[in-house]
Order: sequence, then structure tokens, then C-alpha cells
Amino acid sequence: MAEPEVIMESFGPAYTNAITAFDLVTIQKHILGITEMSDAYRLIAADVTSDGKITAFDLVTIRKLILGLIETLPNNAPSYKSIPEKLSLIPKPGNEVPLEFTVFKMGNVN
Repeated sequence: MAEPEVIMESFGPAYTNAITAFDLVTIQKHILGITEMSDAYRLIAADVTSDGKITAFDLVTIRKLILGLIETLPNNAPSYKSIPEKLSLIPKPGNEVPLEFTVFKMGNVN
């Protein structure tokens, strides 16, 4: 029998007013090597296409989000991601199992 696990993801609308032109500028500076983003959460959030790379395609996708031209992210990418993506639960009768996730909005790097 497999252990129970909790998976945190959201595939709802990708648009939010939390994603702004400032996010675009920050990601563009990272791509151009002007200002490096070193925070792991920011790097993951910048990859809105979920292809493992931060490229101009991510910038184009974020522009489309800001303009309201798209409602979902490409490649079935979730609107929000969490670290860790899932937690295994080992049930112990009578004990609480703490669920500790860091959840962040894809595209919001600031």
C-alpha cells in the first residue's frame, strides 16, 4: 500500500494584478545577465512555461498574462507552485501531521 501524500498545486486562472511590468524587467535583466536572480523561488516563478529554462518565451507569456490575452500558462503549468511539491504522510493514530509548504505565484518574482 502506498503512503498517503498531499500535493499542492493550482491550475486556476493565471492572471493576477500581482504580476506587473516590474516582474518583466526583473526577469529580462536576469536573462541579459545584468542582475542575477539567485533566490530559488524567484527562479522557479520566472519559468512560467515550466520548461526548466528562463527565456524570452517566459517574458512573452508574462506579457500576455498582463494584457489579459491568456488565462492559463502553457505546458499545463500551474498558476501557483509549492515547495515541496508534495509531502508524504505517515499516519500515526492520535498525532497531527504538520503540513509545511511555501506557495508562490508563477510570474511574480518581486
